[in-house]
Amino acid sequence: MPRPIEGDLTPEAAALIGRLRRRQLVAKLRYGLVPGRARRARLIHDATYRSEAELIAHSFASGHGHLPDMTDPKGYPEKIRWLIVNHRNPLISLVSDKIAVRAYLRYCGATIAAPGLIGTGHDPDEILHMPLPDSFALKASNASGHNHFHEGGPVDRRALARIIAGWKGTDYWRKNGELFYRPIPFRFLLEEFLPHRRRKLEYKVFCFHGEPAFISAIVARQGARLMRAIYRPDWSKARFGTRGLGISRDEVPRPAELPLLLEEARRLSQHLIFARVDFLHFDDRLAFSEITFANDGARRPIDPPEMNLAIGRLIDLSREEAYLAEGRRIAAELGWPGMAAARQAANDGGNDGRAGLSAGT
Repeated sequence: MPRPIEGDLTPEAAALIGRLRRRQLVAKLRYGLVPGRARRARLIHDATYRSEAELIAHSFASGHGHLPDMTDPKGYPEKIRWLIVNHRNPLISLVSDKIAVRAYLRYCGATIAAPGLIGTGHDPDEILHMPLPDSFALKASNASGHNHFHEGGPVDRRALARIIAGWKGTDYWRKNGELFYRPIPFRFLLEEFLPHRRRKLEYKVFCFHGEPAFISAIVARQGARLMRAIYRPDWSKARFGTRGLGISRDEVPRPAELPLLLEEARRLSQHLIFARVDFLHFDDRLAFSEITFANDGARRPIDPPEMNLAIGRLIDLSREEAYLAEGRRIAAELGWPGMAAARQAANDGGNDGRAGLSAGT
């Protein structure tokens, strides 16, 4: 269950969070001895949240201190949360799948390649017999942050199988209510390891209706903390940041590849109402990293507060249905296996409908 990040809670947010904590406590007492960590976690989760709306509201309120306005959202995080609930676009799930996104790259004619794909699997024990290079990146297809990097030396395959089993037993979408991860089938993948002895840069390009608006340049990671700077497409400094991460004073030199990065981000985001397109610049290698729909799960506000609204205005929700139709067409053309689940979600009523949120949710 998410914990409030910082700031005061409105009475409505406090009431919701308190109610969910009480339900979770009762659920833990009821299901705490159920065998199987994955099954136990799902039972507790389902007894805590009685609707998707509660899950969405709780994750948002824990970071923002108030409930999201799901009737007439204005700010950037609220619009992303509205889209997570209402915009059941299978293309978002497809591009969030660390394996299936490669078909989308080919579809769009990408010019910046992803790291080489070594192999994929579903059962954790498959890793015991797969050929492994000296160095590799191991990832889960249906989550963010489920990564393991091996840079030379002996390989403990049993340990890798345990890591994969842990990922397989986790429903990542439940963590922050990022429902677009739910239709993604679990698989693991082995990718080429990219050396980064001389340079390690990440570029995250925020695109609205296919047009880049901001680039977050990350020069270092220290655990969960980032050393980064945010720029506009002309590489002028953007004076805002994500609350809790701060507005960085770091300066990153304008990359010589900036025109290529922006053009590639346009190419890969053109079919999505919003997308963050990420690239890696390790040593002399420029590589595609991922496409994500909800930056940090849209859990944190933007500072200064007025930028929440300014960035929110870049998303035109009146165009949502057109993007949904296009996304369904492309996902079907690419043979996305989650299409049946997406159609079912679109047809379901009740918790999957376009309902607003209130303190009584």
